Amino acid sequence: MNKKEAQQNRSFIEGIQFFQNLTSEQKDKVSGVLIPQKFAKGQAIVNEKDPGSSFYIIKEGVCSVQKEGKEVKRLVKGESFGEMALLSNNGLRQMSIVAAEDT
Repeated sequence: MNKKEAQQNRSFIEGIQFFQNLTSEQKDKVSGVLIPQKFAKGQAIVNEKDPGSSFYIIKEGVCSVQKEGKEVKRLVKGESFGEMALLSNNGLRQMSIVAAEDT
């Protein structure tokens, strides 16, 4: 990862509530280990009831949040998802996330 990408990742992390209690050093470490992924329009990113093992930050694109196949919300650049499955006791995804456009 180059310095520009690390700085951009850090900027995204600053705006996400999930990371607000981390120290500056911890935020730097997290921003240095983020892994970029690309999803095509219509591609499922996570599926409802699947085990959760990842946290996602949208750097570009739009995602559809779906419950039982029906859209309940849209997520855009700078928003994130996946923390609830990581923090909950059962660790299962409560909703599906699908790329509404290339993301």
